[in-house]
Amino acid sequence: MRPAVYFAPFLLCVAAASYPRRPTAVVDAGTIVGVTTSLPSSTVTVNKFLGIPYAEPPVGSRRFLPPTPLTRFKKRSFNANQWGKSCHQRNEAESDVSNESEDCLFLNVYTPAACSKKKLPVLFWIYGGNLQDGNSGRKAFDGTSFATNHDIVVVTINYRVNVFGFPSSPALPLTKSNPGFLDQRLALEWVQKNIHAFNGDPKKVTIGGESSGASSVDRLVDTFAPPLIPPFRAASLSSGQASVSGIVRDQGPSSWVALVSTLGCNSTSSKAELACMQAVDALDIRTVVTSGELDWTPVTDGVTQVELPYLSSRIAGNAAQVPVYIGTSAQEGTTLARSYNLDIPNFTDEQMTYLLNTFTGSNETLVGLFSNLVHSIVETDGLSLFYAAAQSYTELVYQCPAKLVAQATAQSGLPAWRYYHNISFPNIYLNDDPNTYPKFGSFHTADHGLIWGNYPTENATLVEVGLSKTIQAAWAGFVKDPWGEGPGWDRVDENGSGLACFGCDGGTGVTLIDEPQVDVRCPYYDLLYKSTKTPLF
Repeated sequence: MRPAVYFAPFLLCVAAASYPRRPTAVVDAGTIVGVTTSLPSSTVTVNKFLGIPYAEPPVGSRRFLPPTPLTRFKKRSFNANQWGKSCHQRNEAESDVSNESEDCLFLNVYTPAACSKKKLPVLFWIYGGNLQDGNSGRKAFDGTSFATNHDIVVVTINYRVNVFGFPSSPALPLTKSNPGFLDQRLALEWVQKNIHAFNGDPKKVTIGGESSGASSVDRLVDTFAPPLIPPFRAASLSSGQASVSGIVRDQGPSSWVALVSTLGCNSTSSKAELACMQAVDALDIRTVVTSGELDWTPVTDGVTQVELPYLSSRIAGNAAQVPVYIGTSAQEGTTLARSYNLDIPNFTDEQMTYLLNTFTGSNETLVGLFSNLVHSIVETDGLSLFYAAAQSYTELVYQCPAKLVAQATAQSGLPAWRYYHNISFPNIYLNDDPNTYPKFGSFHTADHGLIWGNYPTENATLVEVGLSKTIQAAWAGFVKDPWGEGPGWDRVDENGSGLACFGCDGGTGVTLIDEPQVDVRCPYYDLLYKSTKTPLF
């Protein structure tokens, strides 16, 4: 294999020069043939290698188990010219199941086609979706803009979600109970072994993600404490983390029991139940999963997920010793209106009490505390009842944890930067619904298209175009120089101060804002953070 290690980048350059539409790379499993692309406004060529399998199909007796590395392609060369199928979804499942499969453990590589002796930094991206959904084979995760404008290599991956990735079967050994997270780790191993073939530097990998992708990133940081050597040198997180939580979510074991019963796999032995479930048709499992009545959550195994809160451990250095870039959007919680079909203008105290009971497990004390907090926000901030409740949720779940993680990172002596996204645009709306603008504001995932440069170009404003360039440059700057300048502004200090805002001034640049302006209520949530043992997502 040594010749492949030394000559694979050369082969990639030769193929790109001789066959501009068929770039070629050699990896451990064989030869990969990709495609080329260019942005409409650019002369830069990007090589795309799509749908590369990194594991054996997790089907049959491999279902619910840790992934098995793929050692060789079935054919002499692998045609990587289209995205692979997504793993089976829960909430985002389509009526046409042809785009989904259990055979879904693929990854995609986007790399500048220009030949260079210098290895390039790598952004390794993990998608979000509440650990129930997600797919890297989407335009939203096309890395062409990053590769074109910032000369970095982008890797996006598929990993198993919902019951296929987090089954909670008692028959599984504890350390093998989160195959979805183990998929992510295997994909990282693949990058360490093979990214040189795409002119990427395995020593300069930054892991990144959004929502539960960000919480997956944070789990990797928390679980690669010394003396372990992390397969990454930096971590970037958008709207998520997994070191502190204020809401309990642990229905995985009860959901597994219900699923086993529904599919007729009850047995006196958990091993027999698992074997039965491995033999059930995947589409039958999918039918129950997509009903939406069951919830699938990871287990705390000490390997891929730690018990919370983990902030003091982070401060003490019991985490990967890497820089962190973390941020949130200003109105993350407005998506509650979509999730619970709420009428925003007519949101009532009764509906708020229902939500609070859902989030707190009907804890009367907590319901009372949060009800009082929401009403105080109505009075102090001049918000309606719904927007006050959404603001409290934003702070509890996203904003204040981001501050705490950034502050803990700084207190441990590592570089940390934090951002705050606070702007909305008329062509960026939730779930393709124009009615969510402007009432959802800077909602959860609203900055995603701006980060990737894949926002809708139709009706895009000049500020939107310019701000996307600024945001993407900040992410790329962190990928390139996480121990130095990072995204380009002052680091967070040990007091948690240091917050940069995208959009606060309505322009295309970055403004530094007074952190207490947005974090003033964060101490209010400490009681919940101290008592919650598992991440929300």
